[in-house]
Amino acid sequence: YVLGDPAAALTVRIGATGKRLWLKTYRGAEGLGASASAVAPCPTGGVYVCGGVQSSASSSDGFVMRYSPTGSRKVFTLDAAGGGPHNQFFNDLAVTSTKKVVAVGYSSASGTRDCRAMVYDGDGTWADAGHQQVTPGAFGNDEFTCVAADPMGGYVAAGYWWASSTNRQVCVLRRSTYVNGADWAAVF
Repeated sequence: YVLGDPAAALTVRIGATGKRLWLKTYRGAEGLGASASAVAPCPTGGVYVCGGVQSSASSSDGFVMRYSPTGSRKVFTLDAAGGGPHNQFFNDLAVTSTKKVVAVGYSSASGTRDCRAMVYDGDGTWADAGHQQVTPGAFGNDEFTCVAADPMGGYVAAGYWWASSTNRQVCVLRRSTYVNGADWAAVF
């Protein structure tokens, strides 16, 4: 709840002495509301923030944005999964050694939710739009909950996957951000 608006994603920069340097809110381009879930440092200064934003074209879209050290904001290409009655949300993000920004979470439509990973270039465009949805489960409510960069230019995402209506398993994806790089997925 920020400044009387519970539907705003809030980012605050605090200086070394504990003094607030700036406070920014984000409600989406349409002003319908947003929720932030994670922050990661940008290699050139500032931070990346991810979460979800409400949209009239779809139910919700995953967002990644960058704040500069002075607080100017750049919103990356929203993850709308083609529009329509879909919900996308990013739970976590990381920056790889190749300076790609990886956001992970879920995409849902028609009552099922699938794990989702999106890779962005530093300018906010999709770097890997062809490999967005991974490890689809047959029973819905699958999602990646966390991601970490590895030292080889890739990332490892983890979350859960429903193997049956009563059996939830851990799922892990390792993917390279290099062209024709290796990747693998496992369910435990």
